[in-house]
Amino acid sequence: MVRPLEVAPPLVTPESYTLLDYVQWVDSTDPHWRMGVMYPVVCGDASTTYDICIVDENDDTPNPTKTETAARLWRAATAFTVYTRIDCSPVGWWDDAEANIREAIRRYEPKTVEATFWTGIVAGDADIAFPHLAADSEVFVEDDQPAGMVMLQPAASVPVTGTVDVVEGLGVLEQQLADCYGAQGLIYVTLPVFEELLNELLVFQRNNRWFTGKGNMVVPGSGFPGTAPNGSAAPTGTSWMYATGALMGYRGTPKQVASRTDSLDRSVNTLELIMERTYLLGWDCCLIGVRVSTGGAVTGTANSAT
Repeated sequence: MVRPLEVAPPLVTPESYTLLDYVQWVDSTDPHWRMGVMYPVVCGDASTTYDICIVDENDDTPNPTKTETAARLWRAATAFTVYTRIDCSPVGWWDDAEANIREAIRRYEPKTVEATFWTGIVAGDADIAFPHLAADSEVFVEDDQPAGMVMLQPAASVPVTGTVDVVEGLGVLEQQLADCYGAQGLIYVTLPVFEELLNELLVFQRNNRWFTGKGNMVVPGSGFPGTAPNGSAAPTGTSWMYATGALMGYRGTPKQVASRTDSLDRSVNTLELIMERTYLLGWDCCLIGVRVSTGGAVTGTANSAT
């Protein structure tokens, strides 16, 4: 058989609007972030007061007491590493091996980071990457300074019972963000939910990101599994959406684990190349979840099971 002509493969366009496009990346020269970080957040609300004399200038009653409305809290986050590995015969592959493994991690790491950020699962083990979206219980770590107990994982607040359609679900998340955060947040959705949001004209594009009319950012993740806070799969035809405060992150430089010579398994004449990069993600204040239908409008009483 005549050997086919070897030609260049199709030009691959990277996936757009991944989670990595929405993170406030921290440019740090201190590698200790790979051991985990802790950071302060200011969460709470505001209140009102008035001067008694405005109501009655002869009233000797003291002005209303000003009580605490917000607090400076401490959060923590842990790191995880994404890798790709290619095993191939060195014949015909030796010269461009590094280029191929770099292309593999460039193409597939966004989806892997999304799945880990949603579930907290690393190498098949649960509750390794903190914080993550699908969580129904709080996790704390003890620290001598500055705060004693530091929250590593918040529990998702679920304000709605049952399944609602995407219009109501988005409204619930935005109202909850307004109540608990008072700033621009992020809303994380699976691709089927994102298509429903597009169909309902609830999101729009600006500066290479998606936004709601209120101004919160919408993150459509191909790696988001849509699972519940307890980690279980959503019923068929439904998916979970989550919302958080601002999202920040650290990421290392893609690193080849070993050289081509060191990666050659001579017993089977196979070149085993690995490229990896370490990530750490954490958000501000809120974590809210709601389950929505991916099959269109849901009829029934608002904020109740249907």
